[in-house]
Amino acid sequence: MSDLHTTAGPGLTPEALWHRASVDIALEEAHLAGAARTFLIAPYPVESSELAGAAVRDLDPRPSDLGDDLAGLLGTRALSTTCVALVDCFAQTPAHAIAHEIATLVGRCAVVVVVERPAAHGPEPISLLAPFGIVATRDVAIDTPAGRSRVMAFSDRGASAPLVAGALDVFLMDWHGKARTIADALAAAGHRLVGHPSIADVAMINNDYPGLGRLPYLDACVDNGGRAYLYPDGAASTLMAAWDGLYVPYERLSGVLACAPGHVEVARRYGYPHPVHVVGWGMCGLRDRRAGGPLRRVLLAPEHPPYHGNPRPPVQNAEALRGLLDAGVEVTVRVIGDIAENGLWEDPRVTYVHGETGHFDEMIAQIDAHDAVLATSTFACLAVARGVTTVMWNTDVQYHHETNAVAAHIDDYRDYVRYPFDLSSGGTVADLLEAANADEEGVAQWRARFVGDPLDPVALTAAIGG
Repeated sequence: MSDLHTTAGPGLTPEALWHRASVDIALEEAHLAGAARTFLIAPYPVESSELAGAAVRDLDPRPSDLGDDLAGLLGTRALSTTCVALVDCFAQTPAHAIAHEIATLVGRCAVVVVVERPAAHGPEPISLLAPFGIVATRDVAIDTPAGRSRVMAFSDRGASAPLVAGALDVFLMDWHGKARTIADALAAAGHRLVGHPSIADVAMINNDYPGLGRLPYLDACVDNGGRAYLYPDGAASTLMAAWDGLYVPYERLSGVLACAPGHVEVARRYGYPHPVHVVGWGMCGLRDRRAGGPLRRVLLAPEHPPYHGNPRPPVQNAEALRGLLDAGVEVTVRVIGDIAENGLWEDPRVTYVHGETGHFDEMIAQIDAHDAVLATSTFACLAVARGVTTVMWNTDVQYHHETNAVAAHIDDYRDYVRYPFDLSSGGTVADLLEAANADEEGVAQWRARFVGDPLDPVALTAAIGG
């Protein structure tokens, strides 16, 4: 945390209005809890002479022992009668850090109050605190002059619930940022991330294809009595189909983590040999569907190289771009690598932006800035998760990466995995975009199957707990 300080003086700007509303909420919640004073923490200065004190929570992703910090500042006895309010902290700082800091406070102060704006996204504060044995005593929406606020209060921990119980040492190989939210959830649940699989209770990698050279990580853990798991390597509906006759499942796995129940069903239909556990969606924050608006700006995210000599992806990328140009919309193309390598070309009607694999914040910002997305695999699923009108291709087929071999039993689940608006099923890009933009029910059903609910630290802990 930065230096603790008390500030004073109301402001009149919209931001100051929100600050004023947050202070009013905190003071009211303190009154309801019988607290003698209120101390407010936010990622920016908040001015109010009505607070006993205020602190700026910087953007350091590492959690601090906030209970000790405030006990040292206020005194243990004073802290026990103080309401500590955290405003906008979950929205602007890694959620696991804030959850840990709240956990160090609950039971040491009169009440912890969390105030968030509706735009806040990411893991649910309540779900992150559940592994610490902490439950909300109050969770309400409050209308203020600055808009609607979500207010949560936490006042006590179960008498027998320790801060960290049953902690595991976990080795997590984070490939291109795909496991960063899982890492946050593990830390929030009290588990320890360790630097080598040989000393871990659990080792997790993104996939077990032998040619990638990652199996020694799992072997090192299992050889020393640990357990091995896969976390989701992307988000395509056919993700689990990769082991349906295309790749050989690693025989020493204890299980696979999946974001939604559809992946479990695909694995069941062809007979995947290991348990598949639903732990929730961790690729990005979820947003409600936004449908029916004008389709002016469309983002194309072609399948990116390397293609291992397979000509299929660049050919299909080119077909997707031609269809978008024929649709007469404003086109932005996000490419990884050389434009020509993606099977595409320079065109005055196209704005190219260059991306990197694993830059999830950048991907989400680009998705949110467009009216529709034309993409495949993980990027397309991110767009669905963000509620953006989306058209995909190849959603009902799973290829071997280096050949045109197809999953052995794809016909047993082709209809189940197919996205409702798929270029491969025919029709022009313009027609599919319009149909997708008008739809809510079909996409909602597919999203429930293959995106699901937010990542749940409790389900994650249960899956890897052995």
